Amino acid sequence: MEVKMTEDAMKDFKKLDTPVQVAASDEMEKLKKYPEVSGVKNLEATWKGYARVKVLKDWRLLFRPFPGLLVVVRIRHRSKAYD
Repeated sequence: MEVKMTEDAMKDFKKLDTPVQVAASDEMEKLKKYPEVSGVKNLEATWKGYARVKVLKDWRLLFRPFPGLLVVVRIRHRSKAYD
């Protein structure tokens, strides 16, 4: 599975502290094996069609799965992830 990032996700990534960047990179590497990845939660309501995975304790990596491709749309703190 190919994993790509949107421009917004790339901007989010560049603003993260180094330990969070490393953890987010690790999660994106794991997502290459989607859907056999643990910890993925499909979202509902406004975010229907998207999923999320936790990065460390307080960060969320939001992505949209397509056949053969995952598009990471945001990497944000949990308090702002769904805004």
